[in-house]
Amino acid sequence: MGAFYSRQDSSLDTLNLDTTIQYLQFQSSAEYQVGENTQAYIGAGLGASHTSGQWTKSHTGFAASIFGGVEYYLTKNLAINGQLRWQGTVVSNDSVSICNLPTDDQSCLIAFKTSWMNQMQTNLGLSVKF
Repeated sequence: MGAFYSRQDSSLDTLNLDTTIQYLQFQSSAEYQVGENTQAYIGAGLGASHTSGQWTKSHTGFAASIFGGVEYYLTKNLAINGQLRWQGTVVSNDSVSICNLPTDDQSCLIAFKTSWMNQMQTNLGLSVKF
């Protein structure tokens, strides 16, 4: 059992637009011993995501994740962690923005076309168990 927090800041330089997506999830995983100091794991998480940007209204919605990775234990309670994670977020279908680029003959449409936004994420870090 654990908690997961992630923040992703993105920028679209051509249009000078910034976006932030934050995830907060409660998660659980199953661990499998693969070496003396090494464990592999697979798990799932449930929680919320908050999307904010200059081009759309802020939105908080349901989020879920499936993840797996490997931990190498430096001590009994401290490990180096590598992980691959799928993040799914429920988004509003009305998250649409129309914009004009600096030139006269170009325009753009930024939109979430589905009710789910999918992301893949890799993480490196430290795991502390107590």
